[in-house]
Amino acid sequence: MGELATWSGTAPKVLGSLVVKELDPDFSRSNRTLLGGAGSSRSIVLGTVLGAILFAAPVAAAAGGNVGNGVIGGVSLGRDTQIGVYRITCVAEAANGGTFSVVAPNGVRLADATVGVEYVAAHLEFEIQDGATDFVIGDVFTITVAAGSRKLVALDPDATDGSQIASDVAFRETVAPDGVDVGIVTLSGHAILKSGGLVWPDGITDNQRNAALADLAALGLRVIMEG
Repeated sequence: MGELATWSGTAPKVLGSLVVKELDPDFSRSNRTLLGGAGSSRSIVLGTVLGAILFAAPVAAAAGGNVGNGVIGGVSLGRDTQIGVYRITCVAEAANGGTFSVVAPNGVRLADATVGVEYVAAHLEFEIQDGATDFVIGDVFTITVAAGSRKLVALDPDATDGSQIASDVAFRETVAPDGVDVGIVTLSGHAILKSGGLVWPDGITDNQRNAALADLAALGLRVIMEG
């Protein structure tokens, strides 16, 4: 996970600078776990937009009976990644190439992958590389995605472990010492927030911010623009 250490904007000083209204604290607040710092303490201020570590590092493997000896690499996860096994099967042969079907853990067939061409989808990204022996129909790769810890970190739009998806907003300042997880109270739904009270990672783009705001809205966290 790529950590973003520098933050833009001024951290809100009081709760009123962030929260307009909560429907009910019992529904709008959650007790979650903040991941311990990595090499130093992890400091989260009031209003920080957070993401949860949803996925462990993916594991790609070739089936033992493959004829083609090409490899799969460059695997990264996306916003629609599912827990489980992605099955990638050769469905069309070609000299120094081939076409592979891609089936998600829930059984839905995604767009096909082409050997030698980077596969880019909302679920995941990878590239199948040709080897000295061509692939044949029925050759299989798998990409296994295990569940992550679901611990919280500051939103990281460039991450691929799930923390690129906004899931919470910090309700109060919290510090996790190096290597020590701590509890954190967050706003996770049923609340109206001020845009100026949110704390974003430095360098976030407008598109990334809009995607995060859409994530929060889907959870019931409405953000009103000020000014």
